[in-house]
Amino acid sequence: MSKPSEYRNLRKQLDGMTLPTIDVSNAVMERIRVMSNRSEAPDHTQRYIKRRPKALWVMTTALFFVFSAAVSASVLPLNWNGERIAIEDDGGKNAIIDAFKVLIFGQEPTYKETIEDVLNNRTNAKEVMDLDGAVKQFPFTILRPAPLEAQPTRSNGVLMNSILQENGNDARIIGYIPVFYDLYDLADNRWAIVSQRLDQEATDLIAGRATGGSSTFIGKWEQIQVNDQLMAMYKEYSRENTLLMKYKNEHSQVIELKVTGTGEKDELIKLAKAYTGL
Repeated sequence: MSKPSEYRNLRKQLDGMTLPTIDVSNAVMERIRVMSNRSEAPDHTQRYIKRRPKALWVMTTALFFVFSAAVSASVLPLNWNGERIAIEDDGGKNAIIDAFKVLIFGQEPTYKETIEDVLNNRTNAKEVMDLDGAVKQFPFTILRPAPLEAQPTRSNGVLMNSILQENGNDARIIGYIPVFYDLYDLADNRWAIVSQRLDQEATDLIAGRATGGSSTFIGKWEQIQVNDQLMAMYKEYSRENTLLMKYKNEHSQVIELKVTGTGEKDELIKLAKAYTGL
């Protein structure tokens, strides 16, 4: 199908949809900059999750990037350790917007390619270290998998840049976010990546240092399991699938554990179980 035909079909699908008014000029210019120097490492999961708004926009290139889009009514509201969790079915709007982005800008790298760029080239990162180094530096207990048929082909901790941009000014690094990655090769040239980081907001809620937290999963997310220790959601994408979890460890720290890859749902759940006992 030609690009004009693709555009017309996508435009027809958007007809009748009520979308928010968004100033995209800065985003477009940023994308042009990225295409020029390939310095951005976008995430393909967290843009479908939004949290309560902040006074300032903080973009963490720790690959947990937040993106809000047009949504409809919420479903599945629940309270998990003081945090309100909901799913909002966007009626396929994000998928159409993604198709427009691909049509205009071309296909982005896969999540695996993005993470390998971080680990090999320190893209948007201050430091890449081995497990021993991460254990010494990270402010949370790094989860390690129980024995599996598949073993990580690579395991690294990363201090990712946390970037702040205010009022259209130049972005600046304001700190670093520790993220740990385990890379897996699965059968038939498929792959999976397990990433984990400290969810400070959820941890503060449990400790009573904050109140009123909320997270909204945008799109066709499926609840896998929810109990006092674990909250797990799953979503299929066109190129890769994601199992996203919040896990409360023995120190009452909430670890955001994400399993992303081209493996099937059962394979990703099996990997997650090796870390959490899901």
